[in-house]
Amino acid sequence: GMATKESTEVLFHLLEDKLHEAIETLPEKKNESVTDINGFFFASKDVARVLLANIYMYQGMHNEARHLLEEVINSGFYKLDATTGFKTSNSDTTLDYTDGSEPASGNNDINIKESTEVIFALFNNNNAGTRSDIVIETTKVLPYITLSDVLLSYVECCYMVGDLARAEPYIQNIIDIKKLNVTESNLLLQIKQIREQISLNSGTYFAFLKRTGLAKDMCSIEEYQLLFPIPNSELMFNHAMTQNPGY
Repeated sequence: GMATKESTEVLFHLLEDKLHEAIETLPEKKNESVTDINGFFFASKDVARVLLANIYMYQGMHNEARHLLEEVINSGFYKLDATTGFKTSNSDTTLDYTDGSEPASGNNDINIKESTEVIFALFNNNNAGTRSDIVIETTKVLPYITLSDVLLSYVECCYMVGDLARAEPYIQNIIDIKKLNVTESNLLLQIKQIREQISLNSGTYFAFLKRTGLAKDMCSIEEYQLLFPIPNSELMFNHAMTQNPGY
């Protein structure tokens, strides 16, 4: 039958089961999603751990998420580097990780293949997008899970359970290695400032704003806009699907 909308609770429950199963069966190794096509399709336990931790964080289960993220951090497979962004080449749509194009922004943009902290990346064949006067730069490979992201999520979990002392060294380490300018004193707002500077390309920044309740103020949006609209093409072809409220 045609797909219909499901509640967040139902989807999370299904995904939790699948991800627990994946953690059991996937290999314990450094995840290599940008070295070759096999690496992209054969993920390690770490990818499932981070995805499950994200689900737990949305549900307010911060201790459960923290334990999963700790395993990724303590594996020793990944380490922080100076990256604040990744090289962009919008004119070339081939999956060439070693092109000599100029960085899109920042002084510390390095080639994605050289990064020691990319855990999972997604291929992207789209060129730069525009929306009114905003140009959205896109890289050919989007780093979706990085060690920075894992560490910031870990710090967020520590903040949410009141374990600030454990969190602070991780924040300071990211600031030092990436030479970031962080002026906030509140730990959650420090995470926000760091994410603004290093992870706008990956989609994880908006997810962070949503789950911490910062999205409406930061993005000047209404409650209903926390969910994206269902594409018109889906509504046209799938009569079992209904549009999200507000659109």
